[in-house]
Amino acid sequence: MSLQPVDEEVVALAHWLNAGKHIEVERTARKILLRFPSHPFGLKALAMSLIVRKRHAEALPLLEQAIAGTPTDAELHANLGIVLIELGRPDGAVVSFNKAIEFAPGDADNLANLGTAQLRLGCHEAAVDYCRKAIALQQNHHAAWNALGATLLKQEKYEDALAALSKAIESYPGDYYQEAVGNLGNVLVNMRKYHEAHALYEELNSLHPEDSYVLTQLIQCSLHLCQWDSLSARLGGLATMISNGTYSPAPPFVYLAFDGFGAEQQRHLAKDYAESCLARYLHGKTILETGVTRAANSSRLKIGYLSADLREHPVSHLLVGVLECHDRNCFEVFAYSIGRDDGTAMRTRIADAVDIFRDIRDLPHEAAARLINEDGIDVLIDLMGWTTNTRMEITALRPAPIQVSWLGYPGSVGHPRLADYLIGDPVVTPLDHADFYVETLALMPHSMQPNDRKRVVGVKPGRLEAGLPDTGFVFCSFSQSYKINPAIFNIWCKLLMEVEGSVLWLLSLTEMVRENLRREAHARGIDPARLIFAPYAASLEDHLGRLQCADLALDTFPYGSHTTGSDALWAGVPLVVCLGGTFASRVSSSLVSAAGLPELIASSDEEYFALALRLATHPDELGLIRRRLADNRLTCPLFDTSRFTRDIERLFMAMWEDHRAGRKAPILLSAEKAMSAQT
Repeated sequence: MSLQPVDEEVVALAHWLNAGKHIEVERTARKILLRFPSHPFGLKALAMSLIVRKRHAEALPLLEQAIAGTPTDAELHANLGIVLIELGRPDGAVVSFNKAIEFAPGDADNLANLGTAQLRLGCHEAAVDYCRKAIALQQNHHAAWNALGATLLKQEKYEDALAALSKAIESYPGDYYQEAVGNLGNVLVNMRKYHEAHALYEELNSLHPEDSYVLTQLIQCSLHLCQWDSLSARLGGLATMISNGTYSPAPPFVYLAFDGFGAEQQRHLAKDYAESCLARYLHGKTILETGVTRAANSSRLKIGYLSADLREHPVSHLLVGVLECHDRNCFEVFAYSIGRDDGTAMRTRIADAVDIFRDIRDLPHEAAARLINEDGIDVLIDLMGWTTNTRMEITALRPAPIQVSWLGYPGSVGHPRLADYLIGDPVVTPLDHADFYVETLALMPHSMQPNDRKRVVGVKPGRLEAGLPDTGFVFCSFSQSYKINPAIFNIWCKLLMEVEGSVLWLLSLTEMVRENLRREAHARGIDPARLIFAPYAASLEDHLGRLQCADLALDTFPYGSHTTGSDALWAGVPLVVCLGGTFASRVSSSLVSAAGLPELIASSDEEYFALALRLATHPDELGLIRRRLADNRLTCPLFDTSRFTRDIERLFMAMWEDHRAGRKAPILLSAEKAMSAQT
């Protein structure tokens, strides 16, 4: 008996599907479905063809229709799970993969995919469990190893992540496992193995020169290594991709140190990245309910601090004094930790400084957001932004009626759903810069950066003990290496050239970074021996003590000194800064202004050089500035922790009053008289 026309078409459809001819699959399947709209194989084949070509939204209704007709087909459920992950619906994907496992219990692919879905939900322990189950069934399952490595990266288990991702690359049947190599690069960056990460991204860039994300990561590694040979060309290439609209959004933190990327461009890049993340995560999720008069029923406003850095970290060194100074008659203070417990004294001090400390690191995103919501937080302060280990999925669910971005990320988070307000100050974020931020500006009267005046400055060592020559002027900059770029290094070398016998004191980094900077100095006519690299100090107290040996601190730009700037000033070392156009390039100007030394602010590269040179060659003028800094140290706004805390509390109350009144306008606090100095 001859085949009927539809049977012939089904045979042809199966042939095209097996051959990977997806255009023919789509044409044949649509022809069948035109006459038989519920044909199970037609629906399945068309959906699979669309998935391969990343047309996931079109595949979704086809899979749902096919499953309605054949509900026990494990492959259909698995494909639906894949589509739901790609559409930002990992919760639905978990249901689909569990169904696939129910009907095909021995399939390692479904277990690996379920692990990926759990990773997207923030269920890290479950993700690890499912990936390991997949590997137990199929030892060389490259996707399971990759998902396991990505999850271990989120858990900050970097050595384990490195091993898993290496196994993923080794097990991959093709020539190059791009996703796993990219994840491996991220692990190496987090481990500060920038040389290895640079090599990986350089190889990826050679294979995929059109991939702007890879190029961005390569530039970031080059900055960390102070390896500048191709930096200008790569920055130019990335700028072209962005202007042409041919780039893929990347975490916007990396752009803050890229020379030539202004405030408007940074806002645009943050907006694109935030929108891409929200689109992946928020599909079908609703904003949590929050009351608008909750504080009216309580004598205290509930404020919550959300961070992965509530441990030994620069953010905590700045913040902890504020936590201890909060007025407990007016505020109930919560801390939500999404980072690992490092067991340090700082972790304990922070936990003791708040009313309620919650470790929510292992909670899924929705469970974490719901807990914050159930705690009745009125003002949630996100201290992360787009920095390492952020979990913006939590703030995206709006667990609090007022959400604030502060301290950890020097820029706009890019989407008003993530933060209502950005805390700045008149120098960092003047009101005429409001268009550079999607958040409403809330300005502290002095600097937006707090400081803990309990920090002890250690005993000043002798210069030789500190590793410095016993004579000569000492310029210093203890910023991270990625903040040093060719333009600022040119100025520093010019200063060394002009100030005879001077040295430049830098933070000791890897041997490769030290060698790169020595080579760059030699190329500029400077004896490399005039670069002095200070090893990491045993404690912050020791570091602050040795800083007193410096004569003058030099700021970096476009990403200036933040915590390192306050460290220098607290140790009594004047800091020469250059006022830029971005948040990250204005913080150091805010610091010296709040320290009562606005004359240390330059407005251009030329002014910066001239100011530093004048102070280095006019000891009387520099001596006057150092004495003023010492005299004002305990009374200036920058180091008055108690006054800062009262000011930020006024800011929180103003936000709450505006919220209750249904207003949303910039908040600019006026300065109040300093309170009595805190001991």
